[in-house]
Amino acid sequence: MTDVAESSALVVMCLALIGSGVALLATRGSRTSAALLILAGAFGVTGVAMGRLGLDPARPWTAAGVLFLPLSLITYPRVRRSTPDLLAVTVSVAIGAAAVAYPGSGAIAVLATAVLSVVVIRTWWAFERGEAGERAPLAWVALALLVALCASFLGAFGGLGLVGTVAAILSLALIGPAMVVGVRAPTTSPRGALVWVTVTFTTVAGYIAAFGLVAAMVELLLGSPPTVGVQGLLAAALALGVHPLRHVLRGVVEELLFGRRRDPLDAAARVAGSVGDEPESALEAIRDALGLPYAAVVAGGVTLAESGSRVGTEAVRPLEPGSPGTRRLVVCLRSGELRLSRDDEQVLSLAGPLLAQTLRAHELAAEVRASRVTVISGVEDERRRLRRDLHDGLGPRLTGIAFTADAAINTLRSDGGATVALLSDLRAEAAAAIVEIRGLVDGLRPPSLDELGLVGALRLQLQSLRSASGQPISVELDADVPSGLPAAVEVAAYRIVTEALSNVARHAGSTRAIVRLEPSDHPGGRALLIEVRDGHAEGRRAEDPNTQWRPGVGLGSMRERAEELGGSFEAGPTQAGGYVLAVLPLTAPVPARLGATTAHE
Repeated sequence: MTDVAESSALVVMCLALIGSGVALLATRGSRTSAALLILAGAFGVTGVAMGRLGLDPARPWTAAGVLFLPLSLITYPRVRRSTPDLLAVTVSVAIGAAAVAYPGSGAIAVLATAVLSVVVIRTWWAFERGEAGERAPLAWVALALLVALCASFLGAFGGLGLVGTVAAILSLALIGPAMVVGVRAPTTSPRGALVWVTVTFTTVAGYIAAFGLVAAMVELLLGSPPTVGVQGLLAAALALGVHPLRHVLRGVVEELLFGRRRDPLDAAARVAGSVGDEPESALEAIRDALGLPYAAVVAGGVTLAESGSRVGTEAVRPLEPGSPGTRRLVVCLRSGELRLSRDDEQVLSLAGPLLAQTLRAHELAAEVRASRVTVISGVEDERRRLRRDLHDGLGPRLTGIAFTADAAINTLRSDGGATVALLSDLRAEAAAAIVEIRGLVDGLRPPSLDELGLVGALRLQLQSLRSASGQPISVELDADVPSGLPAAVEVAAYRIVTEALSNVARHAGSTRAIVRLEPSDHPGGRALLIEVRDGHAEGRRAEDPNTQWRPGVGLGSMRERAEELGGSFEAGPTQAGGYVLAVLPLTAPVPARLGATTAHE
């Protein structure tokens, strides 16, 4: 009965190896491993047949178990022309050949252990150094080997008799199917099962070894074997350490197989230490800490930054938990996983805000670079304008003054009347040049701002304000301006108010306007609120198209001045008349206009 059961189990195992080899050949993957599996199964069946016929099956069984089966594992999923792979194949062939040559020697157990060690070392090396697509197949093989090792251990030391022996033989039949699954489903990895089997087997083996060691020590101390009661107490005491041991082992196995990521604080600290100036660096740090194939930040369907290859199941979560923002962190799960683990969620919840800060810093840096370009462009534009005005306006006028002075000198002795006329022309040209120079200076910064301040300069400007029909416009100025305004804010406020009042005079058909300036709150700190409104003349309606404020150069210029300082601007018609509303931060960035920059200097 025993021989029949064992023979049947051996036949099943060999047929599983042959069938798996054929299946691998059909997939056109791992052909070397497939051929070796078929040879291992064929030699195994031959050994069973020879045993049933009363012949010595040692040599075919040795060829199957010590030569061909280990070689099929070493060459799986493919053989690379690298020193470790070639060395593993060479050593395995040498050991297998020696075992086949002397199958009945006492060294067969040592040779089998040696070739098993080569298989384990090569599988581990390939898993650690191989490409991402090779890790899942190797994980399936490792799982099958662990199950076979556990079954063999229980069969040898578990006292299960025939059942244990048959279970150990049948467990070897899992190796071939595991290789097929690894090739057919390269993106599916038995990560959880591999960790569980490893931890469970190690815990059970450690528990049994510890129990045997303690029982032996008790026997040495007492001089007699411990009683059943003492053994029960020892077993209960050792059982208290099973759960802590499993927890420690799980962390060790996770770290060895998939990298350090079990401790959320530690993984988040690694992410924080690896975050660079670029968001891609932060995403790569997250992928490295969690062993993920892909990570990206997406906003509104647009990928802002990404790292890795987008394969496998995706998980999406807010970049900052509890934040109403639209940015999402997208990660691809490890092979074989359907959702993020609790530890992974904790790591991402800690790393997400760090990544958000990196993105904000990156965006601010980009804004600074863009602002710098705008500043340079604005300065160059102002320089070109000044050069054009000086060349086309003031230059010819000064040349004319010089020519007129020469003519006056030439006529001074001969024709006094002509000299007087020339000097009068010279005086007029000089006066015009002075006016032009003042215009250029006013374009940079109105002198009245330095002489009278913002409020005084506005009051001076309001005195000469008239409507398109020539009627004076009554302006109510309500100004509560903080002291020590930045020069750029003063210039922008002055230009916005004067341009808005010019719109009132030209387009509103009104003889009344209201100007209000007061401090206000701003997301970046304090700000200056500017509001300009007009009242329509009696008998005119707000819907009258002749009184509508239309977008044009004036409104665009006001908007540009406000936004250059990091503020906001809005304008348009209402039932009560047109309005302009601007908010200028008092801690504004460097403006992109030479006028404000020059004034500040």
